[in-house]
Amino acid sequence: MEIELAIQNLLRNALQAVANTANGEVSLILDSCEGSDDRRRAVISICDNGPLQNDESFEKLNSILTSSKIEGLGLGLAIVRTIAENLGGRLKFARRRPNGLTALLILPLQNEEKRSNES
Repeated sequence: MEIELAIQNLLRNALQAVANTANGEVSLILDSCEGSDDRRRAVISICDNGPLQNDESFEKLNSILTSSKIEGLGLGLAIVRTIAENLGGRLKFARRRPNGLTALLILPLQNEEKRSNES
């Protein structure tokens, strides 16, 4: 349920980012990768073609309790980050060119050996 909440929050943010954009587009991509510790990770990428983030607003994405939205409290990304970290993962952002943003929710995958032992 926590992962669902995190994804919903990131999707909501992306949809709000493109709300006033001509040809606004949001995509969700699910992939996996191998980390430097040889463990597999799920990578959930939520991309939008909203406005280009300047340096200040991009840096604020990693600040707790800041929001550029009038109605925002700045809790959404803090909640997503906490969920990711509690599950052993992380939340990252990347700028898209010419505009937009990608939110990357990176979570460890349970390995086969552990699943076998739990059965």
